[in-house]
Amino acid sequence: MKFNPTVLVAVLSAFLVASAVNGACVSKSEPNATTSSIAENSSKIPEPTSSAIEGSTGSGKDTTTSTESGLITLEQLDKANSDASKASFCSSASADECMVNADAVAYLNKAVEKYKFTRRGETIAVISNMLFESVGWMYNIKHSANTPGQGTRCMMMWNFISEYAKELHPDEYAKLMGSSASSADSASDTVRNDVRELVLNPEDSFASGFWFLVNKAAEFHNDDMKLRDGNLEDFKAYVVSGIHTPWDSNREKWWQLVNDNLMV
Repeated sequence: MKFNPTVLVAVLSAFLVASAVNGACVSKSEPNATTSSIAENSSKIPEPTSSAIEGSTGSGKDTTTSTESGLITLEQLDKANSDASKASFCSSASADECMVNADAVAYLNKAVEKYKFTRRGETIAVISNMLFESVGWMYNIKHSANTPGQGTRCMMMWNFISEYAKELHPDEYAKLMGSSASSADSASDTVRNDVRELVLNPEDSFASGFWFLVNKAAEFHNDDMKLRDGNLEDFKAYVVSGIHTPWDSNREKWWQLVNDNLMV
C-alpha cells in the first residue's frame, strides 16, 4: 500500500476538530459551574435543628418550608421580624428569654401542625400577636407589670397559663399547685411563677398563641367569615373580642409585616 500524505493530513485534521469541539462543551458546562457554587454556599447554611428535622413528612418534602401546607420559611420570618434575623439581637436581652428567628421558626411550624391550622388568616393573626406581645421574640415573661404567672410568647395571663400548664403537664401542675389545685385564683405569686415555668420551654411557649385561639377564642377558629386572609379588620376584631385587649397601632404594624411576608 502506497503512503498517501494527503489522506493522513485529512484524517489528522478531522481528529483535531473533533477534539476541539468536545473540549469546548466540557469547559462551558453550566451545571458544573452551578454545582461548584452551591457547594461553596452550602457551607454558610446552618444545620437544621432537631425540631426542624421533625417537620419533614418523610416524603422528600420538607414541611417546615412548605407554603402549600400553611407553614413558613426562615427567609419569610426574617423579612417579617428583621431584628431577630441577626445573632446580635439577643445580646442586650435576657439570654434565657430572647430567641432569634432561626431558632423560632421550627417551633412555630410545629405549633401550626399540632393545632392543625389550615387558614392563613388565623396563622398570621396568631404570629402577629405573639410578635407584638414578646417584642419580636425578646421576652418570654411579663416584666412591665406586677402580674405573676403571666408569660409565654403571647403573654397569657395567669388564669390561661394555669389551664395551659394543667393540660400539657398535669402531674407537675398538681404537685406545684398543691392545695391550690382546686382554685387557681388562690395560688401564691411563687406558685404562679413556678407553674408558668412549665410552659416557658420553646415548644410550649411558641404554641401558646395557637392553643389560645383554638381553646379560648374558638369562635374565630375555622370560621370562613372571621380572620379572613389579608383582612386587617378581622384581626382587630380578634384582638378586641377574642383576646379581650385594647387595640394598639403597633399591633397593626406587626400584622402588616407578617401578612406581607409570611406564606406568600
